[in-house]
Amino acid sequence: MRISFPNGEHTDVALEGGELTLGAAAGNDIVLPVEGVLPRHAIISIDPQRGILLHVAAAGAQVHVNGRQVLEFALLRLGDVLSLGRAQLLLKPERDQSIVVRVPDQSAPESADPAARAASSRVVLRGVAGGFYGRSISLQSRVVVGRGKDAGIRIDDAEIPDQALSFEVHGDRVVLRDLGTQDGVVVNGVPVRNAILHPGDQIALDVHRFVLEAPGLPARGAATDDEPIQPGANAGSTQTLRAVRAESPAPQSPSDAEASGGGRFGWLLLAASLLAAALAALFLLGPR
Repeated sequence: MRISFPNGEHTDVALEGGELTLGAAAGNDIVLPVEGVLPRHAIISIDPQRGILLHVAAAGAQVHVNGRQVLEFALLRLGDVLSLGRAQLLLKPERDQSIVVRVPDQSAPESADPAARAASSRVVLRGVAGGFYGRSISLQSRVVVGRGKDAGIRIDDAEIPDQALSFEVHGDRVVLRDLGTQDGVVVNGVPVRNAILHPGDQIALDVHRFVLEAPGLPARGAATDDEPIQPGANAGSTQTLRAVRAESPAPQSPSDAEASGGGRFGWLLLAASLLAAALAALFLLGPR
């Protein structure tokens, strides 16, 4: 992950683990001598269990995530826009190229495989900012975003075309396709036209933000996006693993098998004999 600064307040900073302190004072990991930034303003850290954490480090510090104020703590995701005073930060992948933009042909049919249909029924877009905040839109069938009356996600904005984007489930991947936007769309902070999406990805179109929730589909990095998309492939799996050829066990010779099996059998016979002798002695020598 990296922290980018769209307005040039700082160079990009990589964050792979641990924490980064942000503020106007010289002792911070990221020094932001910007209006509204306190000496020690905020802390961003990565927790192996919880994910990306934001901690407001000073009382009265102005911190917003995607336009919503944060008072103490917040869980972050790639694509979030953070405002610390007048400074603006953007959480992005380590490399923009991690967003795969090669998508299947638009004429590819939707899968009729029952397993694939069942998996796609659990795929939804959840609104996290803008006019669709709090709403969930199913992607069981193709969904178009735009200003048109037939759009599944209708945005009444003069700058949005009647058909701006579409979301489609192809096998174990979700395809985002640009249908005619002016500037494209942003996925995890990266501007794109088309993209292969994965669970947890954040898609931003103007002020409208959605997070893809797709239980059962591979997480980013688990799938091989460059392979051809097959309808129904890996539907319902939690991740995609490359096949590993297992080594065949070396065949045992008859003498080895007899030695291993016979040894165990001999120990069982000896234990049974000792137990029988003990019972006989107890019966003969015990009190009458």
